[in-house]
Amino acid sequence: KYTGLARFDNLHDFKVDNKIILYIPTWRRWLDTKDKFENSNYYKRISSLINNKELEEILERNNKYLYFYLHQSTEKYINLYNKHNKRIRILNSKTADIQDLLKKGALLITDYSSIFTDFVYMKKPIIYYQYDKEEFINKHISNYRKSYFDFEKDGFGKVLNKEEDLLKEINYFIKNNFQIRKNHLKK
Repeated sequence: KYTGLARFDNLHDFKVDNKIILYIPTWRRWLDTKDKFENSNYYKRISSLINNKELEEILERNNKYLYFYLHQSTEKYINLYNKHNKRIRILNSKTADIQDLLKKGALLITDYSSIFTDFVYMKKPIIYYQYDKEEFINKHISNYRKSYFDFEKDGFGKVLNKEEDLLKEINYFIKNNFQIRKNHLKK
C-alpha cells in the first residue's frame, strides 16, 4: 500500500548540488494581463533581484548559480525578464523538471508557495521572501481568513521582505554550507 502524499514519493533519493540555489515564487492571481504583470511590484522586485550586482558578486565569488523557476501561470511572461547575470538561469516547466530541481537545490527561496513543504521534507534550508504580504493576502486569496500556518511563527526559515536582507541570508547559507538552522530543523 502507498500512503502519504504522492508528491513526496520520489524525494527520498536525492543528491544535493551545492552550486544550486532555487528561487521559486508563486503566482499572483490578479496579474492576469501582460500590462498588469509588467507594471506590478511582483515583476519589478523579481527583476531587481535577478539583476542585483551584489547577488552577482556573491554567486561569482562562491561559484554558485541561482535557478529562477517560473510558476506555470507566469511562464507566458518569461521573455519580459532581462537578466545580465550569467550565474542566473531562468527556467520553466518546458526547460526543467521541478522535482529534479528540488532534489538538486541546496537552498530554496520562495514566498507563499507550498513548494517549501518538499524542501522541508528533505530537511533542506528555506528563505521566505515575502515583500508583498498585504497585497498578496488582499488580492490573491479571496475571502481570506487567517491561515492555520503562520510563516513567521510556524515557518521553516526566516521571513524577509527586503532584498538586502535576502542577500545577507543567502550569504549566511553559503558560508554555512547550506545547513538548515537547528531551530528550523527541530520544527
